[in-house]
Amino acid sequence: MFDVGFSEMMLIGLIALLVLGPERLPPLIRGLGRWVGRAQRTVRELKTQLEADTSLRELNQVKKTLQSELNAPVETSTPVKSLSDSNQDAR
Repeated sequence: MFDVGFSEMMLIGLIALLVLGPERLPPLIRGLGRWVGRAQRTVRELKTQLEADTSLRELNQVKKTLQSELNAPVETSTPVKSLSDSNQDAR
């Protein structure tokens, strides 16, 4: 997503230190870390919920398919003559 290397991070940190000063920079970094942590937790929870919903949807689809197959009418076939009946017809 963002291709920020170590040298770019050092430059951003140095500029932030010069602009904000050493008193306000640590609380700002802690707040930023908390915000990033919350964002990561939210994304993780959303991903887990979407995966659960997707698997539930797939299970419901399989369940409907199985129920429709179980409730389908059974085709009746013509009865098969027994061997003794076919032997008597042949005589």
